[in-house]
Amino acid sequence: MDLFAIKQKSKESLKDYLRRFNQGAQEVPAAPSEVLVSAFSQGLIEGDFFRSLIKKPPENFDMLMTRADKYIHVEEAQSARRINADSSSHGGPESTACSGCPKRASPATSTAQKAGARTSG
Repeated sequence: MDLFAIKQKSKESLKDYLRRFNQGAQEVPAAPSEVLVSAFSQGLIEGDFFRSLIKKPPENFDMLMTRADKYIHVEEAQSARRINADSSSHGGPESTACSGCPKRASPATSTAQKAGARTSG
């Protein structure tokens, strides 16, 4: 297995790339730590983690993994935030409905409509 052939895909998360890389690295058990660091780094797409590794190269693959774990947590938090933002923009309690969403009466509006219906009859 050529570890330098393992590349992060454009939309692939750091977590998924790390998993694929580690699977490949298991096929090369005698690979020195420096080779693992180099191959992993060269396969990364440009981003915050890539820039971090360029600014301060890890001393060994274990250090790279520790740093990668921190960036994975950031990616997952950002992803969860986007999911929450997307769901709240589609009918969440503090959202405005998007143009494709059905219109809902707000609780205040429906209460006022009910009160008006009772007094008008």
